[in-house]
Amino acid sequence: MTSLDLIGLPVTDAVAMLMQKGLEPLVSITTPPSPAFDAAGRTLRVVSLQGNRLIAAYFRDGEPGEKEITCK
Repeated sequence: MTSLDLIGLPVTDAVAMLMQKGLEPLVSITTPPSPAFDAAGRTLRVVSLQGNRLIAAYFRDGEPGEKEITCK
């Protein structure tokens, strides 16, 4: 298994895969600086692997190309 096998996976899946291999990864979560950030409707996914640390970020759930219009 390479880090490319883990990129994009939900963190829970990636951690389970690594633990099956006898590895216990650390997880670092990145979030936007906005204090109003809400993780609802988002999945925590692996964006990078550095040593035994998974770097993860929240991504909006939904179909590719779906856009939410926020302009008023």
